[in-house]
Amino acid sequence: MMTRIVFISMVVAQISSTGCVALSSNTQPMEQTALIPGTCTWDAESNKIMRGDNVDFWWEQVTDTERFLAPNNDAKAAVVSGQDYSTVTLGFIRAQTLSEDRICGSDRNGVLEPGTIVIFKTAEGNFGKLRVVGYRALHDLSFSELSALAPDMFISIPENEFDKLLQNAPNIERYHLEIEYRLFK
Repeated sequence: MMTRIVFISMVVAQISSTGCVALSSNTQPMEQTALIPGTCTWDAESNKIMRGDNVDFWWEQVTDTERFLAPNNDAKAAVVSGQDYSTVTLGFIRAQTLSEDRICGSDRNGVLEPGTIVIFKTAEGNFGKLRVVGYRALHDLSFSELSALAPDMFISIPENEFDKLLQNAPNIERYHLEIEYRLFK
């Protein structure tokens, strides 16, 4: 019987035994990209989807239409209006009031639309900015970042059962969050 490695939120991937790897080959402080799968936590310094005390954000999926980008582990964030992404500097970020409050990305009343800028302070005390690029649907499993997820975030499900799960799951259009970001160190 064939078995697939399945991300807990029903995302398929093959994993290496080395654990998490960077989601982008860019080095800091250059612009980087990340795709945060629904229900996952993300660490900005390592640009890894992982669990633990160092993660900065949780892409929380409450329902099919209600979701939040939630700062974790003393990380803080705020949405920025009226600024061009390229002009948001470390000095600008330090002068702003950041919060541990979740940022709404829900279908109704959500502010995390493509182009939205979020400034943040990580759990490790570094500052950064991110811009929402877009979203991927739950059933869209074509992104390469899946291979970078930690082994403890997966469960094994026989292939025929996985296909049934996927067929019965609604294809939530705004499930995986695509961002570009810069971390200032």
